[in-house]
Amino acid sequence: MRKTAILTVILLTIGFAMSSDCFAIGGIDKVVTDIYVDAENGSNDNEGLSEEDALRTITYAMLIYGDLDNPKRTINIHVAPGYYDKKHGEKIPLKIERNIHLYGAGPEETILCGWSYNPMLNNGAVLVFENADNAGIDGFTIQGGGRGIMCINSSPRINNCVIKDLLYHLGILIAIFDGNSAISCENSSPLITNCVITNCEGGNYLYFYPLDIVNSSPVVINCLIVEKNNNDDTRIFIEGDSHPTFVNVTMACNTGFYMKDETAMFVAFGSSVRIVNSIFWDNGPSSISGRGIVSVFYSNITGEWDGIGNIEVNPLFVKGPLGNFYLSHGETHGYYSQCVDAGSPAMTFGLDKLTTRTDGVFDSGRVDMGYHYPIE
Repeated sequence: MRKTAILTVILLTIGFAMSSDCFAIGGIDKVVTDIYVDAENGSNDNEGLSEEDALRTITYAMLIYGDLDNPKRTINIHVAPGYYDKKHGEKIPLKIERNIHLYGAGPEETILCGWSYNPMLNNGAVLVFENADNAGIDGFTIQGGGRGIMCINSSPRINNCVIKDLLYHLGILIAIFDGNSAISCENSSPLITNCVITNCEGGNYLYFYPLDIVNSSPVVINCLIVEKNNNDDTRIFIEGDSHPTFVNVTMACNTGFYMKDETAMFVAFGSSVRIVNSIFWDNGPSSISGRGIVSVFYSNITGEWDGIGNIEVNPLFVKGPLGNFYLSHGETHGYYSQCVDAGSPAMTFGLDKLTTRTDGVFDSGRVDMGYHYPIE
């Protein structure tokens, strides 16, 4: 299937709000309160206003400091390294309310875990944004639920998160014919940046949806969706009045044992998708299917997609210090991936401080296609 892509200039502003005492948005002064949580050393008898006086649970921090009716209030909850789950006093699924931003110490250190809870609650999600304006999460690993993050009537910022080890047997309990998802969006348009989705399972004969998008228009920038390794199939599902955008996304090595004729992305009639600077490879015989409108440019995608700057060649992934999806460069490997310096010359999105190279050299000049790793 061949599509003609019309290049549309997309201007996006990316970034999490930095913690401060107050800042201005739209002419309104916003009062920011910083709260601290530490599962190992904190106590819910503390006030939580410093690292030394940290609370023990995120749940309790939101309970006592959440201010749903005050549009000028923002609560930044700084979460120390450790496991945050039912065993440590969290109420799972963790429901993030409006005006609340969670900041972990990094996905290697701060783990939000859905083990050992009722998977029927909120369709087995670990984290839920529902009617949550001005909300977000940064620097966590989310694991162990039937679904990772659910966004319902919300448009949070999801940055620097790893979503992994979602369980197929929870998916069976949720719905025999649905499977599960890493991030689901219903009437929501989150900004999803610098995230990794890996090692998740939908169950035998079930789909795993890295993103399940319904009547939503998320913007997904610099994300990696890879190595789903069970007998089910993986696809991004887009339906309803949905119009997502994918920039510098790598989706690779997700082919399941069953339903091998399926594709990595399904775009239903009434929806559209824009894909820029991305790599969709080894996800089945074709990358995109459905009756929706698909615009692809400056991307390496299986299926011979027409459009400015598109190619269909082996991306020549190589193993590096943080994963298996760096791009080969001549200085290091003796040969170049054709994805190097092949992205849109008009788009960088701050990727010049990240790398696709195993030697950690920044991506200077014209941007490379696909996901960019942080520098160790």
